[in-house]
Amino acid sequence: MRHALHRLTAALAMLVFCGAANAQQPTKMRLGFTGSAGFVSVMIAKDHGFFEKRGLDVEMVFMTKGSIIVPSILGGSLEAGTLTAPSLIRSVEAKMDLVILSATNVNSPSDTTSRLALRNGLTISNPKDLEGKKIGAAGIGGVLDTVFRQWALDRGVDPKKLTFLEVGFPQMGDMLKSGKIDAATVSEPFLSRLVESGSGQAGINYFADFPDGMLLGGFVVKRSWAEANRAAALAFREAVRDAVALLQKDPTVAYASLEKHLKLPSDVVKKLPRVKAVVDVTDEQLEFWNKLSKEQGLTRTLVDVKKLYFN
Repeated sequence: MRHALHRLTAALAMLVFCGAANAQQPTKMRLGFTGSAGFVSVMIAKDHGFFEKRGLDVEMVFMTKGSIIVPSILGGSLEAGTLTAPSLIRSVEAKMDLVILSATNVNSPSDTTSRLALRNGLTISNPKDLEGKKIGAAGIGGVLDTVFRQWALDRGVDPKKLTFLEVGFPQMGDMLKSGKIDAATVSEPFLSRLVESGSGQAGINYFADFPDGMLLGGFVVKRSWAEANRAAALAFREAVRDAVALLQKDPTVAYASLEKHLKLPSDVVKKLPRVKAVVDVTDEQLEFWNKLSKEQGLTRTLVDVKKLYFN
């Protein structure tokens, strides 16, 4: 019911905004994103004119590190950006007033887009075999890292016996091959490239043990920007909704956008597992990360999740 009311409100705002946009310059937005297939919905929205249709001029800004997206939003060099769910919770607890305009994607038990890749020759028969190993993570405290730590904790692995190193996705293959790390939390398209190059093994699909529909991330902005540009903020969400609907109807539309924005060869793109892109976010999805972050010591207090999804 809540989402139905929100969508009605958004639709009414869109009628006003799109009508005004015909007579005015489109609202400019610089959107920061990293090299993950999980963000395909905004790539499709850009390439198929859904942003433009709704009065938005969105500039896609590729960021080499996810850790610089929030500072860029707060500093004003970006209006929007991608952010993992646990990183959002931590940022809000640290008094960074960010809100989600749309989800990026959610977990699916059959999803194989993220795994714990292993160096060649390493066999993990039991999760405790990971103790004493060096684990590479592209973002300490990010979604891949946080989910893996919980997976390990749930299986009796002593976290004090794991060594975590921050390693960029593009460097993980070389680090595994050289033995500088034993494993890495990695997602597509880097996982497939790592395996196909012979740098490592696909390893453990640890996401398979987490809930179907678990929120993985969102497209976020400063609350002050969203409030000052309410119609544009809602227009962004509906443009992403258009993209998700097209993706669900024809999953192959993702190929050209991933190839263009992630600079990947066509044959690599066509082998990537499908991303479960969505738009709406529930309080329950956010509360999952709220509690998990506190349990892992990533945050000290619980945040008010009802304020995190902009409406």
